[in-house]
This record gives sequence, C-alpha cells and structure tokens, in this order.
Amino acid sequence: QWRTEFPLKGKLEKRYLALLLRYLREDLETLNNRGCSSSYHQCGQFWSERKKDFAQVAYEVLEAHQKSAAIVEHVAEYFATGLLDEPAAIMVLQGSWKRGLLTDAGSRRLVGLLLRAGRYKECVGPLEALLKLYPTDGGPHAQMVQVLGKTKGEKAAVAYLKKARQQLTDAGQWNEWIAATLAEYAFQG
Repeated sequence: QWRTEFPLKGKLEKRYLALLLRYLREDLETLNNRGCSSSYHQCGQFWSERKKDFAQVAYEVLEAHQKSAAIVEHVAEYFATGLLDEPAAIMVLQGSWKRGLLTDAGSRRLVGLLLRAGRYKECVGPLEALLKLYPTDGGPHAQMVQVLGKTKGEKAAVAYLKKARQQLTDAGQWNEWIAATLAEYAFQG
C-alpha cells in the first residue's frame, strides 16, 4: 500500500523492483507464496507497469526448471492467477503436457483453462489421457461430453454420454452427482 501512497522514483524504485523480482523468483522456485505483493494481481497493490518484468522472471524460472512438473505447474498458476494471463498459463501447461511432464492435477488445470477459453479441440488429448488413468471419474467424462458437443455436435455428445453412463454403471460409480454433472456439461451453451 505504501508504494501507491508514496510513489517510488529513481534509485529507490530500481532497488524495490530488484528486491521484488528476487522474492518472486524465490517464490516460484520454492513453490511458495509469501502472500500478497506488488507482483500478484489478485492483491490490491499490483504493480501493473512492471507486469512484463514479472512475466520475464516467470519465463526464466521455467527455462531453468523445465523438467520439474511442480515448478512448471506453479509458474503456470502464477501466470493464470498472479498475472491474469491465462493464455500464457495454457501455453506453459500445453508444452509440459506434450513432453509428458504434467501431473494429473496439472492436466486437469489445463483442461479447465482450455474449456474457459473455448479451445475445445485442444482438450481432447488431455481428457483422453485422464480417462485412461481414471475411467470411472465422472469429471473428465462430463468435460468430454461438453467438448464433443462443441466440436462434433449433439449426436456425438449423446453417444458418448450413453457410453460413459454404461461404463460408470458397470463400475458401480453411476450416481446422482455423476448424472447431474454430466447433464450440466451436456447442456452448457
């Protein structure tokens, strides 16, 4: 709050920025979040003029830790919620998914971001992978119904819905929650 009440200028601004960038890098590399700071958009004091600097640090952390699923997913989440840059988060997660690096939670986050962005065709691969791992999980089935409805039409969505219902029933997993979730996704416009 003091940064906006007492604007920084010159050397003091440069020192504050250097400190903030160092803390951001440490947070991203150690999977921490020190709480609200000027580098997180959801905090009331986001330093919007330095968004590019914050993004640069995030990309540098990705480059240095590209084989760490945890850090990659943490940085992607920073893009999505800290910088409100969901396209960058999608790009990070998709690249990691293609390299086989994402955790299941990261794959689910990728699908959610893609759905919100209306990028339905790009959901198919991650959803199919999740369904291979979790064939009785109603969530990915429901998302697949939505994706098929958007990409291949109502007939494909209904056919998949019937198949999913049978698969879940055979596994003893069909229940009201699953039915409601599948219906909700099937009827989303």
